[in-house]
Amino acid sequence: TPLPTRFLTFFQIDLRECTLGCRVPRLLGSIGRIDKIGSPMSSVQPVTDLATVFIRLMRKPLLSLSLRCGLFRLLLIPALTTVLITPTALAEQVDTSEALSLQFPDVDQAKNGRFTLFIDNDVTRGKDEDYSSGLRWSWISRDIASPDRLPLIPRALHHLTGFDSEGGFLESLWGLDHTSPIRYHYGVAATHLIFTPDTIRAPRPADERPYAGWFGLGFSLHATDGDVLNSFEVSIGTVGPNARAQEAQDFVHELIEDPLFEGWDSQVPNELTFNLALSQIRRYDHLATGDLPWFPLGVNSFSEVELNLGNQLTSAALGWHLRFGYRPSKQFTHFRVSPTASTIPTSAEDSPARARAYLIAGVKGHAVLHDITLDGTVFRDFDTGVSSEPFVFETYYGIGLHYKQIDLSFTNTIRTAAFEGQNGIHEYGSLIFRFRY
Repeated sequence: TPLPTRFLTFFQIDLRECTLGCRVPRLLGSIGRIDKIGSPMSSVQPVTDLATVFIRLMRKPLLSLSLRCGLFRLLLIPALTTVLITPTALAEQVDTSEALSLQFPDVDQAKNGRFTLFIDNDVTRGKDEDYSSGLRWSWISRDIASPDRLPLIPRALHHLTGFDSEGGFLESLWGLDHTSPIRYHYGVAATHLIFTPDTIRAPRPADERPYAGWFGLGFSLHATDGDVLNSFEVSIGTVGPNARAQEAQDFVHELIEDPLFEGWDSQVPNELTFNLALSQIRRYDHLATGDLPWFPLGVNSFSEVELNLGNQLTSAALGWHLRFGYRPSKQFTHFRVSPTASTIPTSAEDSPARARAYLIAGVKGHAVLHDITLDGTVFRDFDTGVSSEPFVFETYYGIGLHYKQIDLSFTNTIRTAAFEGQNGIHEYGSLIFRFRY
């Protein structure tokens, strides 16, 4: 069974009806069997031992209780993905590295990777409505010089970057000039989105946003020459009750003693989704930190082009944002949840040991052809009662902080109506935590 299918199957299991003790060892054990590609079973014994430790921990009363909530599953899957997909998880324990070379690159390629946690929430508005919550976890590898050393899925995507077709159509399309060595990064991400109407009571008014939740796993490739970043992400996910949006929202509302939404029975139904996201980000340095001898002031800006194709989201977007302040970061990063949101280092970045503090301001416009959370499912008949707006515009502003290996940023977004009949603008806040290891 393919790895994404195992995760989706595991995600849909109701842990209240089946003890996790019978699932996790099977899951880890089955993925850990790599004897088919030439490595002895004993070489992955530490992976199955990890499952044993996991089960013993989960038998503790407090942890056993926490496992009954949908939110824990959302955090569990990215954690398992890290252990099972990151090359070092197996490479540190396997001596037959040549047997694994087709699927796992060199051991040292994950030493300076990036973990990023994106949290969107409309808490800044004071209540849940429309885009209620977004959670995305992203892991990015360190830079890789040759696409031949990429894992299977990113290697299949690298031909779309334009960096390997000098003088060809894709190079012209992306506007590349090959002035610098090309570096590659691959990544894994898990994203969870929750959408609710304004009215908490059931039934939902016909002119308000339908209940919807989406969960997906993404596998990405990023190629950069230092000034330009081309990103591609293939995601497989699910909309509907299988996304566990109701369980996640109810868990949080019970913790903070907020009332529960009553109309989740009318949410967009289950449908498997498949999406391809493409984006290009360009960096422009307007004022380098060394230009002013009396203060390390810096100003840089980033433009972005984005294209999404699939039954979850089909859209195009143009964006631009400015960073201004004390040694502003030059790395390619996003400040809110998006289909390719991640953090990609660049050789132009100053030493990571330096502290940074800078302001952020940006704008973005979307042209939307299909949004499954508003327009409904593609392969089954379901009327949401609303239609997505063809054009959506947003502006955002905030602050970014950095010290040594850690980055923090907070932004506030103001967005125009996403569907016909929406009452005014929508506003939400985003908290981003990045860690370089």
